[in-house]
Amino acid sequence: MPPIPPPHLIEKDREVFNGGGTLLPECRMVGWSRFERASLSLGPHAHTDSYEICYIVRGSVEWWAQAQVFDVGPRDLFVTRPGEAHGGVDAFMHPCELYWLLVRPVNALFQQLAGLNRRHFKGGGVMAEGFERLLSELRDPDAHSMQAARSELRLLVIDTLRFHDIAQREASRPAAPSAPIALAMDYIRAHFPEPACLAEAARLSGLQGTQFRKRFLQESGFAPHDYLARAQIQEAKRRLTHTAQPVTEMAFDLGFSSSQYFATAFRKLTGLTPVEYRRHRRE
Repeated sequence: MPPIPPPHLIEKDREVFNGGGTLLPECRMVGWSRFERASLSLGPHAHTDSYEICYIVRGSVEWWAQAQVFDVGPRDLFVTRPGEAHGGVDAFMHPCELYWLLVRPVNALFQQLAGLNRRHFKGGGVMAEGFERLLSELRDPDAHSMQAARSELRLLVIDTLRFHDIAQREASRPAAPSAPIALAMDYIRAHFPEPACLAEAARLSGLQGTQFRKRFLQESGFAPHDYLARAQIQEAKRRLTHTAQPVTEMAFDLGFSSSQYFATAFRKLTGLTPVEYRRHRRE
């Protein structure tokens, strides 16, 4: 049987309130964590009686729930229901900073979480502010902290429901990206090893310079060079998992100027070097 966490755990990159430390029976756990490097620390698990609400402050993670995989990025919310199995893809926790809480559906407000049609959607800075206010009440509680913490917990759930409703409304609008940007995205994915890939993608879109970069960011969520880097790293992850291609050869195949630059770019997005990633995937 795993050890029971203490009511308040505080470390350099982690703070967790558990059990009586949350002051509220409806809140099983609330905390903050920062991961500077990837770690094999998020295996399959479930919370039998609680919803889990996670908010990513920075970085990105690959999480799965109920056999679906989600790429969760900055300012995103991720919600799992009671009893749902979930975890990191291949048990990885990638470099990121996040808040999370476990809340029991003990009242009508919290029970509204059962009506969410999506578990992954865009949030906003108000979530981080709300988590910080809740944690502040728990760090040095006084006679009023229980009621204050209960109010902050309710506001966090309300904001989660509101951001979900916004995501639902936006999903009913015409799908993005537009035809010119979709064409550029398709070209980048198909031709990313080519040196002039981004220039040709811009030409095909009919947009130029700042106009192309601004539209691409608005409609894809990434700057063109970041989208290119993600395409390169996704293909690198596939090759590292399914082939024995040497890392140096792979670097040049994927359009990197050197194996050192490849390793730097790969580690920036995954928290691991290519060699470390290949070893972990094959263990």
